[in-house]
Amino acid sequence: MSRSVTAALFDVDGTLVDTNYLHAVTWWEAFGQAGHQVPMTDIHRAIGMGSGELLDRLLPPGGRGGRGLPGPR
Repeated sequence: MSRSVTAALFDVDGTLVDTNYLHAVTWWEAFGQAGHQVPMTDIHRAIGMGSGELLDRLLPPGGRGGRGLPGPR
């Protein structure tokens, strides 16, 4: 007797699969599309921060406004 199982597995925090590199690439591409040149190494070191903290650390003061990136809340 065979049994079919349908399931979905979510690895939100990277416990099962290390997705830090893909996360850094995604941020790098987003910065580039918004007109910012941020070194990949700086982005990779900032992975794990909240989005607001990451943006504050990697962009110059006032660098978030008007370029497609959200400003402070």
